[in-house]
Amino acid sequence: MRILVVEDNSIIASLITSHIDELPGKVEYDIATTAVEAIEIIHSDHPDIVTLDIHLAKGTGYEVLAAISKLENPPRVIMLSNLDSEEVSGRCILLGAERYFDKASQFEMFFSVLSDWVIAAQRTSEDFECRAGNVAY
Repeated sequence: MRILVVEDNSIIASLITSHIDELPGKVEYDIATTAVEAIEIIHSDHPDIVTLDIHLAKGTGYEVLAAISKLENPPRVIMLSNLDSEEVSGRCILLGAERYFDKASQFEMFFSVLSDWVIAAQRTSEDFECRAGNVAY
């Protein structure tokens, strides 16, 4: 399981990665602070999940969403931003994000959904390995 954290605020990125470190199983992550860096990592490392802010050090989360939308097997995207408006969240959803959360008031919900996604993906992976006969005893 790979997660890409796209966040230019080092404190917020640290909060997210600390939460990822507490998740069960093997979860690896990368951090990107710009749209270009995020897109490069998405193409090279193929993360399963992307956590994405809108305002980045250079570029925007919208640019990242547009690049993700062109992929054959895109990662799941969960937005976390200070821009709390229906227009902004609606645009993100239209561009392919599955969920959108406000940094100021919805951190716990963001972490809950991220945890649920990781655990569900791990269960799916374990089920696949069992059906494929790849379980070690």
